[in-house]
Amino acid sequence: DIDMTGISYKPVSWATSMYTVQGAAFTGTLDGNNHIIKNISFTNLATYGSTYGIIGFISANGVVKNLGAENMTVNGGAANRLCIGGIAGSLGAPVTIENCYVDVLVKFNPATNANSKNNPLGGIASKNYNTIKNCVAYANGYLEDGTLAGNGNGFKLGGESLSGKHVLENCVAYDNKNKGIDSNSCPDIIIKNSITFNNGAYNVALYTNTAANTDFSADGIISFRTDRLDVNEQLKLAGSQ
Repeated sequence: DIDMTGISYKPVSWATSMYTVQGAAFTGTLDGNNHIIKNISFTNLATYGSTYGIIGFISANGVVKNLGAENMTVNGGAANRLCIGGIAGSLGAPVTIENCYVDVLVKFNPATNANSKNNPLGGIASKNYNTIKNCVAYANGYLEDGTLAGNGNGFKLGGESLSGKHVLENCVAYDNKNKGIDSNSCPDIIIKNSITFNNGAYNVALYTNTAANTDFSADGIISFRTDRLDVNEQLKLAGSQ
């Protein structure tokens, strides 16, 4: 395992916006061999639109597997619209993340992040356009003092009402501040054999904001609650579906 306490970490590859890579995107394979990287601190963030995670931006057949991320803190100026995920800030296509987990992702320092609530946060990855399988996302979306902040979603898939056929397979999302599984307006995500429970908002949210048609696929999802029993799922189909 690697303990990053006291070290200011710069992600492997990063982007100047959600989609614009600074330098080369990560396209190789990172095998954590079931180890953990913990106590990661990001400082000196750009004031707009950068990607932060163990790897900032992954694309073109990149693979991350068998890796855990624990206890992340984001410190910087009035950073706004950052993409922050435990394993990756943003994913291009095609990418696979497998056998990974994130424990207590991003804890913003409220004294230095005035716009923390505007930043896209995801458990495994903030912006996803690929396949995530055999992963766990839990307890995301809190400040250091326990105050709720940021998006706090478990698995945040796709975005911008764009088609992507992003796949979530054999994963678990629980005790996240907001949604467990979030299509993030992508109209055609695919969920297979996954469990989501006791998330702060919807356990499952399948919706699109502007796409004319949805084509969601959900097979073998288990969703349940032992608290917040009045919260239902968000299932909003459109057009031909």
